[in-house]
Amino acid sequence: MHNLSQLNKFPLKGGRPGDCLNIVEWLSIRGARLFTICSHNRPTSVLIKRRARLLCSYYHVRINIVPTDKTTSLQGTKQLIQEATTSAPLGFVCAVSLDNYSSLHNLDVASRNVDSLVHFVSLLNPGSENVSKARRKAGLPMVDIQWSEYQKNNEMSQVLVALDVLLNRTQPDSVVYISLRGTKTQSIYDVSEVSLSLLLPYSLKEFEKLSEELASKESSLLVEVSSLSPGLNVVQEVPPIYFIPGLQSSTKELLEPLSKNLMYPTLGVRLPGGQISIQDMVAQVSKSIRAVQKDGPYNIVGASWGAIVAMELARELENQGQKTQLFILDGAPETTQAMARQLGEGHQLQVNLLTRLLNITSNKVYEELIHLSSWEDRLCRSLMEINSLRPEMKNSLSEAVNTVYHRVNQLLEYKPHESPLQGHVSLIRPKGSKDDDNLGLDKVIILIRGYK
Repeated sequence: MHNLSQLNKFPLKGGRPGDCLNIVEWLSIRGARLFTICSHNRPTSVLIKRRARLLCSYYHVRINIVPTDKTTSLQGTKQLIQEATTSAPLGFVCAVSLDNYSSLHNLDVASRNVDSLVHFVSLLNPGSENVSKARRKAGLPMVDIQWSEYQKNNEMSQVLVALDVLLNRTQPDSVVYISLRGTKTQSIYDVSEVSLSLLLPYSLKEFEKLSEELASKESSLLVEVSSLSPGLNVVQEVPPIYFIPGLQSSTKELLEPLSKNLMYPTLGVRLPGGQISIQDMVAQVSKSIRAVQKDGPYNIVGASWGAIVAMELARELENQGQKTQLFILDGAPETTQAMARQLGEGHQLQVNLLTRLLNITSNKVYEELIHLSSWEDRLCRSLMEINSLRPEMKNSLSEAVNTVYHRVNQLLEYKPHESPLQGHVSLIRPKGSKDDDNLGLDKVIILIRGYK
């Protein structure tokens, strides 16, 4: 993220003044100091005025609250922008929950000639897609965050989590649709979905399920999941499907909604926890698979993070002289690596990962985590925020967080083998992607069949 302390003026235009002040606090923590708020609600309530005074005192910021009428016309909006730049250059414009499209359009037009503007942010504004497309086409900064279809919520914390992720990107220009399961990012021109909710658990509850599985002492790596098949080895001519999951939840939780529609016996692969290498995982899984099915062809499905293990597993089985059929579901390495890069780098990656996995929304805690010196200290401080868990559950969560952190780093460092796979590969592309977009798999695979 740009160092906001180096940006000067921050006009915020929006509906509920409380939302504007939430953003003011979020920006203040990140170094911003001068704000102009233009809120729909007039007159400003006593509580809002008191909170504004507290923010000014605590963060040593200046907040100017002006009438909202100014943005109902282009001339008024130009006057607002001009007034906002009198004391310092304008660095950040944020429009929050506007009642009509014209106000956002006016802000867009009025700010286009402001050379100092680094971020133009639209939060939860109807009809903002046209402004987003126009600004992106003109090469102007734009971040647009909206609730996904049928999902509305008054919780600003999820919006700020998405904003934090986006502004930490090297190129943050995006349209983002937030669902109650996390953030779903969609580029305006390249509409392949790049979503952290396709890579990581979308809630603390789902992460707890994953942590329980990782802590399990179950010796078998394979677990049969109910499907339309009468069962494993009942019909010899129908080989099973081996499903390698990602990091979103437990194997059964991820697999059961899919397996109930499959005619094949279905086995989920429970990958071992800890800091085990991908090569060691593949060695263990291939041994378990060949104990169930001596010879191929082997049907392997890799979902999300699990796709990189599935690809290496297919390669290992091919090296053993076996035939494979590989299905990649939301898991092309270029796609999942793009998801992981949304978390940032170094300490930023660590803090964003911890706050997402453990559902930490407090700005104060976020700031504390940033200033701690090590991963171990950040993990220990994060677990202190979960007061309702038994000690043994905290231990399993701690181990699971370490495992996920290790696997995210494995994904970021992953480089496919130079020699391509020989077997058939079916790529299940994200909805909306182009028919000729093989998501980089043509570099490592000879034959690709694409599906949506």
